[in-house]
Amino acid sequence: MDKNIKHEEMQAIVRKRQHRNLIEDNKADLVFTVRGNAVDPQKVDRRMKRNHVPESFAYAPSPAACKLLCKLCSLH
Repeated sequence: MDKNIKHEEMQAIVRKRQHRNLIEDNKADLVFTVRGNAVDPQKVDRRMKRNHVPESFAYAPSPAACKLLCKLCSLH
């Protein structure tokens, strides 16, 4: 079993969290799970800080990533 969160998975988590914080601000914070394990919000914060992702802007590193985000948004 792989316990580490993959780069693409963390990008999707950051994008979804940014979307929720900026667009859907009237909703509660999300709890993310990867392979059945909850993702610690501090891990997401650390990832954003290390990659210089500001809290006030939507994060979209690539067009392919945006397509994945749209799929994730439609599932929730």
